[in-house]
Amino acid sequence: MFFRRKRNLFIQNNSGDNSKKIIFVITVIFIVFAAVFCVVKKDVVIGVFANRPFLADIFKNEEEELPVLKTDSKVEYDKSTHLLKIEKNDIMNFEASKIDIYDDYVNCCITITLPGDFTGCFEKDDLGADDEMVASIKIGKGKDGNTEIKIDEKSRYGVTVSDDDKYYYFNVKNVKEAYKNIVIVDPGHGEIDSGTDGFGYYEKDIVLSVSKYVEELNRNDRDFKIYLTRHEDTLPGLSERAEYANGLGADYFVSVHVNAAEEMSEISGTEVYYYKDIENAYIGNEECADIMCKNISKSAGSKARESKYENFEVIRVAKMPSVLCEIGFITNEKEAKFMGSEEGQKKIAQGIYNGIKEVLEKKDKNKEIKTKEESESPTAQESEETSAAEESERVS
Repeated sequence: MFFRRKRNLFIQNNSGDNSKKIIFVITVIFIVFAAVFCVVKKDVVIGVFANRPFLADIFKNEEEELPVLKTDSKVEYDKSTHLLKIEKNDIMNFEASKIDIYDDYVNCCITITLPGDFTGCFEKDDLGADDEMVASIKIGKGKDGNTEIKIDEKSRYGVTVSDDDKYYYFNVKNVKEAYKNIVIVDPGHGEIDSGTDGFGYYEKDIVLSVSKYVEELNRNDRDFKIYLTRHEDTLPGLSERAEYANGLGADYFVSVHVNAAEEMSEISGTEVYYYKDIENAYIGNEECADIMCKNISKSAGSKARESKYENFEVIRVAKMPSVLCEIGFITNEKEAKFMGSEEGQKKIAQGIYNGIKEVLEKKDKNKEIKTKEESESPTAQESEETSAAEESERVS
């Protein structure tokens, strides 16, 4: 009886081992079978399993060709209109707002940056453009891996960007046509004229740094364009600075300076000077000064001093709304150190930039209102005709 039980246990255990062997063999066969599937021709496999819909569908789906992506792009430049046209494709198809435009007006070069490496989409990298406005147009890969289109100009121009379902359009134009508003920021003094100084800081250095930060804030703003009267330690004449603005047909002129008391003191804050209004300017100079003073002092955390009328040559010669901003007192140690620091300069620059934007928005709104009023009001000839008709009707 005991022996029989032991024998039964042995048989059960032996059966379990056999089951494991069978599972192992089946697994090996399945792996080999799967490997065969990977190396044999698909049409043979499909033929073998044609009566197995599920398997046949799998292989048929693998046989289907993927759609061919269109990656080439036509590029055309029209010398008569100075229009660069780039065709969209399956991989280069994004909103025009994602395109970065850098106008290096000092070196007369505009760099258009497309968000991605699309250099392989173009047949050639040199478009050979050469007309009265453009010297050359070249396409290449930038340091960040994005696509750069460099337009070398023969003078100072701007470029507009637009797109539709098929193309991106880049039109080289005169600056007044390319930008809604043009603003001149004038870093005062320079070179041998260091301006005022205090606590180891010089006015010419402070205002140049601040002005460059203002220009940097404007880099991706397509509503208006900022030009500086100097980028280095140079000394343009006072009238030369204003005439530069006049020549560009600027809409607003901002001269940046640093203030000083007669001696080191606790006097501090922002002052802005203005000259008499420009006819048909849509905004008064005093209002511009108030706006600038408010924004600079708010951003810098300084005291807003009053706006003052003054006959300074640089704002007198300018033929557009103009102000001269005294951003702080270099004779105040705390304010001098603030203006001399990177943090302080960036905060002051932000205030100047905010003030410029507010002035332009108000100017444009006033212009819109006046234009609408003029379009709705009768002309002198229409008024005359109406009066004549009324007189004729009265007499009759």
